[in-house]
Formats: sequence, C-alpha cells, structure tokens
Amino acid sequence: MLSTIEARQDQLNQLFEEIFPEEMKRSKEGPRQRTQKSCCPEIPDDTLILKAKLAKNGNDFEALWRGSTLGYTNPNTGISDDSAADMALMNMLAFWTGGNATQMERLFSRSGLGQRDKWQDRPDYRERTIQKAIADAREFYKPLEEGKMLTSEVDENSISEEDLKAFPRVENPRLDIKLEPDNFITLYMTYGAKTCDAYPEYHYTSAISLLAICTNRNLVLKLSQDDLYPNIWAMNLGKSTVSRKSAAIGKFSRFAGDLFPLAALLQSYSPEGLLEELTEKPRGYLVKDEAAAMIEAMEKNYMLEMRDIYCILYDCKGYRRKLRTSQRNKQSEFGAKDPFINLLCATTPEAFSRYTTLNDLTSGWLVRFIYAFPNYKKQYIHFKPVSEEDQNAYAEVLSRLARIKGLLFNRDPPIEIQLEPDAWAYYQAWQEQREGELVEIGDDIQLAFFGRLAFTALKMAILFTIGRLDYAEEKAVSLEHVQEACRQVDSYFIPIGRIIADIIAMDEANNLQEKILATLGRNGGRLKWASLMRLIHQDRDKIEKAIAALVESEEVEDKPIHKKGHKSAR
Repeated sequence: MLSTIEARQDQLNQLFEEIFPEEMKRSKEGPRQRTQKSCCPEIPDDTLILKAKLAKNGNDFEALWRGSTLGYTNPNTGISDDSAADMALMNMLAFWTGGNATQMERLFSRSGLGQRDKWQDRPDYRERTIQKAIADAREFYKPLEEGKMLTSEVDENSISEEDLKAFPRVENPRLDIKLEPDNFITLYMTYGAKTCDAYPEYHYTSAISLLAICTNRNLVLKLSQDDLYPNIWAMNLGKSTVSRKSAAIGKFSRFAGDLFPLAALLQSYSPEGLLEELTEKPRGYLVKDEAAAMIEAMEKNYMLEMRDIYCILYDCKGYRRKLRTSQRNKQSEFGAKDPFINLLCATTPEAFSRYTTLNDLTSGWLVRFIYAFPNYKKQYIHFKPVSEEDQNAYAEVLSRLARIKGLLFNRDPPIEIQLEPDAWAYYQAWQEQREGELVEIGDDIQLAFFGRLAFTALKMAILFTIGRLDYAEEKAVSLEHVQEACRQVDSYFIPIGRIIADIIAMDEANNLQEKILATLGRNGGRLKWASLMRLIHQDRDKIEKAIAALVESEEVEDKPIHKKGHKSAR
C-alpha cells in the first residue's frame, strides 16, 4: 500500500508552538521594537564605515565588509563557518553604532556578507545575530569626549580633526611565527632582532630564502600535476630608512656570500644577457636591495619577454632560445636547463605601486612573490660596535645553515620528500575550502594570490621541515608544519596581498583621473564620451568610475548633449 505526503501545516504550527513557545510568540507579535543601547547620537552610515576602516582593526573590518570569510571557523569543529564571519562583522557594527540595532541591520545589508541568501531571506537569523552582538558588546564607540557638544557649525557628516587624530594608525597584519624554538627560521629571526631593528618580517623572508638556496633543486615533492621545488621569491615593502629593509638584506647577503659565493646572479640583465648567464649558472639567487628599477623596466617593450622568462624560471622549467652573438653574427642557443632561481627584493610601497598594474598581480609575474609589508611601530636599536656576543650569534646561525647546505646543496640524486598522510589530508581539505570560499566571494585578486600561495604553502612547509634541528633525509613534512604554513597564508600573506592590490588600484585610479584631465585640457576642456574613450584607451567601466570621482570632486562636469530632433547624447 502506497502512502502519500499530506499537507499538515496546522499540526506543524501546533508542534512548533509546543517546542518553541517564545519564538512563536514573537512571530505572532511581529518584529520587536528596537532601541539604541547606548546614549550616543547616530553616526551617518558612510562616516561610520570610514571610521571603522581607519581603526586599528580596519583591515579586518574591510575584509568582512567586502564579503571575505577567510580565517573564520567554528570553534568547536574547526570547519569554515560563514556565521562566524557574520558575527565578527556584527560585533564591530555593534561597537561603532552604539548598539543601534536598526543601523546595524541597515549597514550589514550593505556589506558583501549581507548579500547572501542566508541574511536576506532569514529574518530570524538576522534578529538573532544582531541581538547577540549587542548583548555581547562590552563597550561602544564614543564619538565625542565628555564635556564637548555638537554645534550647528559642525558638519555631522564629517570627521573632526581631533577625532581623526584620535584614530590609531592603520596597521597592516603582523606575521606571527609559530615554529620550534630551535628551528633555523626562529634562530635566524632571533639573531636578526638582537642585531638589527629591521622589521621581523624581513628577517623571516631572509631566513626562508636562505633555506631555499640550500636545497639547490635537490629536494623535490612529486605531485600528480608536476614536480614541486621549494624555491622562494620574496618582496619586502616598507618606507625608506625607518623600515630598515637594506639592513635586513645586508645580513642576508653576508650569510649568502659566505656560504654560496658562486650562486649569486648579476644585479641587472637584458633578456639576452639573462639567458647567457643562465646557460652557465642555471641555479642561483638574485638579491635586489632596491627593486623599483627592475619593476619599472618590465613595463618597457623590449623587456616584455623578460616577464615570460621569469615566470618559466619560477616554475623551475627549462628555457632555450637562439641568440645572435657578436662572432660573425652567428646564432647560438642559450638558456637554462633545470633552473632553480631564488629572488629576494625590496622597495617602497610607493615605487612598487607606481610601476605595477593589477594585471601584474592577477596574471603576471609579480603574483609569484610572497610579500612582507609591515608598517607598525617597532623597536629602535642605536648603532653600536659589533660585540663578541653578536659574533658568536652569527657563527651559530652560519653553522646551522652550513649543516643544512651540507645535507642538500650538492646532493645527487635529489631527495624526494614526502608529506605525512594526515598532513596531506589537512592540506587538501584546506585548499578545497579556501578556493571554494574565494570563488564564492568573487574576488579575482585574492583568488589569483591564493592560486600561487597554495603551492607556496607546500614550499614553506618543506622549508620549515629542513629547518628543524634534527632534520635528516628520512624526515617527512609533518602535519604541524603544514598547518603552520596554511595558517601563515590565511592570516598574513593573503591579507597583505589584498592590501597591496588596493594600493595599486588606488594608484591606477589616480593616474587615470590625471590622464583624463590632461586629455580634456589638450582638447579645449570638452570631449564627447566616444572621443574620450578613443583617446584614453581604457575600459569604459574604468573611465566611468574615474569620471564619477572627478564629477564628485567638481573637477569635471558630465552633461548630456541636446540636439533638436535627436536623443540626448553624452
């Protein structure tokens, strides 16, 4: 006998009311009246958003505001949880709005997280999240100091100079290292911190680069997709002088010069010169204390091929090409066989953004770097004579590095390193989860960074392993080292990549606005849209955004053209 499913809504409602009487009561009463928990006046939405982005945790706020859920997991299961990200943003909104539930809901609905069906279609979820954030709040933002009053002379949509000065300086994320105390990376960073006041992040890129050079293509992880070699490309960004980029690279160069004197590549190349050098020296390292000129040169037509060469070298693929030599105009074949190249570069963020486009990050060679970009207040160390303690510390670091070099640098045949089974399981779950989150968010920049950082995480885990005090050939990469590499990617390298992309995008936008103003100036101060697009050579959406910004700043006017008997045109 076949059974059928019948409509039983009345019975379901009765059962629900018996189990959840308070929920049913609220449902019948309709939405509860919301009140602002604090006594502070409501801050206009756009001003509040700006304040939140300028705050000390502004980078976290902006990531959540854009819809990113990276790094938010259920504390009980450790699995990615969108609700945890929702709660994090709502907690911030509770602080900034003074517990104003209506404004909290309005702002959250404008955010990237607020575009999801779970928020749009679930009033019960919205209410529960808002009320929990208000209940959990320990303090609220106070826009004015006690004793001060708002007057009619103050524009309530603006931020006062005193209020702006009260904001903590916006700090980029800090790189937190959780490795063994006797790991080479920890040892090197400790030595660097005692002898130089460069940012610790710069000592980290130096340490991991030195380990990468030690492997000399003699350590390989066999993947079904391709062989993976742990070479590292790193870029240190920071303000001139105060960040001490040069001091950090100077220490790196001293260790590298003592242990790998023949592996150093020349500082500057043409594409042809690089290929000739790699013919003789396919394995080596390039260090650039000031990389601005190198990045700028890549924009020139004769250097466009260099980008492709670098991308191939990063993947440790061979590259061959015939070049015309000076000997009776004879052609000879040059290139790199089994290359293994490491790069450590440094420059200022201003120079980097000036000579870089977003295309370099989404599809170009610069996305292959890991970036260190610290800007927080750090310790200051006075210049002083080198001490015996400094010399002993240097000798200890050099000895550890020499031991690692002895195990790997001239190894023949190469060692096939393995991951422990639970390390593989963790990495695969992490990669699938993060990639899925980024695809859902639709952030092409973060997705491009992660596409490379997913492989870099494996390289880092390998280098953490060979940095162990007890490293030997039979050592496999442990779960702990894979987790640490993935954690660093989540908490530092992806967020820093997003910050760098924002700087580049802002620089591009400003450059485009200047180009539009200059083009208008050369054409009598007015142009039709079609003519402007033809002269600017940019996508229409980019031009429209730039024009909108210029209109808002009242630098240009965008007016329709009226002709009798014709439709309006721009």
